Amino acid sequence: MKTHFGKRIEAEKQFEKVPASDGFEMNSNQYLANTLLELGNHEKAMHYYFRQLEYQPFFETYYNLGVLFMMKDKLHDALLYFEKAKLMDPNNHAVHKNFGHIYLKQNNIPEATAAY
Repeated sequence: MKTHFGKRIEAEKQFEKVPASDGFEMNSNQYLANTLLELGNHEKAMHYYFRQLEYQPFFETYYNLGVLFMMKDKLHDALLYFEKAKLMDPNNHAVHKNFGHIYLKQNNIPEATAAY
């Protein structure tokens, strides 16, 4: 019986085949990026999120790029992607919470308070 990790690795292999196939699936980059994120392969996940931006970005595309940039302590870039996610879902609690975390890390208390 495969573990969740084993299933994710198999999913990664299958999703990587899709963009190269003749019947390109518009969302395959997103699915592959999500799988890679779950596997902890952040650099490769970012690559596929950026590819998804070229076709059809989703809220989750922008949000996950924001999280990945935040993890790298590239706060300016993180804010840019969270802002794009916020445009797609203005009331998303997680986006506002991450704005608050970033502003707090930047010691920008008024903006952090407003975000929280």
